[in-house]
Amino acid sequence: SHSCIQLSARELYMIDRIRKSSSSITTVSELSGKKRKHLAGKARYNCTAASQEVNALFFLGKKELSIIELFKEHLYLVDQTLEGLYKLLNAIREGDQETILSANDEVHERETRADQKRRELETEMYRGAFLPNFRGDLLGLVETFDKVADSAESVADQIILQKMTLPEMLIEEIISLLRKAWETFGAVRRSAEMMFEDLEQATELVKETERLEHSADDDERALIRKVFDMELSLAEKLQLRELILTIGSLADVSEDCSDRIEIVILKRRV
Repeated sequence: SHSCIQLSARELYMIDRIRKSSSSITTVSELSGKKRKHLAGKARYNCTAASQEVNALFFLGKKELSIIELFKEHLYLVDQTLEGLYKLLNAIREGDQETILSANDEVHERETRADQKRRELETEMYRGAFLPNFRGDLLGLVETFDKVADSAESVADQIILQKMTLPEMLIEEIISLLRKAWETFGAVRRSAEMMFEDLEQATELVKETERLEHSADDDERALIRKVFDMELSLAEKLQLRELILTIGSLADVSEDCSDRIEIVILKRRV
């Protein structure tokens, strides 16, 4: 009877992956009882192996799980800082002075909260969570992620404190560059979260981060080239160039984070 074997959703997923390698089987329900038992065993082995692979690296106890939640909260606050910057640039495009001021305040408030969360996480880490080898890797990763929020705040400061005027013919491309940098951060954020759950998925997201960062680099260079082709004073050109480079650094630092994640993954596989 096929109904005698109770499988979890994860195990059914693993069976589905296994049976797809056989062109003669189209659904799990078509499996014979014996074959079903065999694949169920393989699926359970694969699930257990995957779980052991992650747990062997991270030794997830209550203290470690608490650190992971703080880590994810920090990532969320960095993302919120980028969202505030995106709102700021859109408000500049629309000429909405009230939103420009409120969005600028949001960027600074969220960057401050990200800093506070980073310090809270570091304090908890130094109380002994994780093995020393991984503890250093995670602390370095958190500090690098925090630089994304720092760079977002720097962009806002350049615009507001220097009372920059963003040329109408550039504003859409500047917003597009920020969107690409934000997307790059989104990929590495997901990779960092998957680092505790699925190393294969984390690896794929590292590759996606690198692809997006290279695309952002291309956009950044094209935009700087356009700035220096415009009829602007040299001071205005240099000011815009610095702004574009700082926005581009959001993607660059995101790739630095992905490099650190890749090192963690490689250490586990050596």
